[in-house]
Amino acid sequence: MVASYMTYALAHVDKPALLVNGLGGMYGEQLRAMSPHDALLTISFSPYAEESQKACEDAHQRGLPIVVITDSNLSPLARFADVTFVVNEAEVKSFRSLTASLCLTQALAIALGVRQDKSQEKALEHAQEKAPGKKPKP
Repeated sequence: MVASYMTYALAHVDKPALLVNGLGGMYGEQLRAMSPHDALLTISFSPYAEESQKACEDAHQRGLPIVVITDSNLSPLARFADVTFVVNEAEVKSFRSLTASLCLTQALAIALGVRQDKSQEKALEHAQEKAPGKKPKP
């Protein structure tokens, strides 16, 4: 659910994202679709899905940046991560609340969108300054 939301949120800030879900047994094919320009965001909590661990191993072997959202620094995923976010979720009778994880993914998506907007604004300003017939700002 958290990964699905992140995919949705990234689409709204014009950041391409692929949800690796293994649909139709295509898990390996989806992982192989990652290019050298991609990063892997893995979200997994105890007992840590085997597929998540394999995805991190694969991305690590390929030298891709890895961001992990998990519940412990001791998570087997953390050893592969370039960045690890440790989230402590409330749990009642084995039902984990995902509120903190969803808030984190929303904050990350918004931060990426704001960063992208600032980058685009700078590029536009730079292009306008270089445009023929325009005087540079003092």
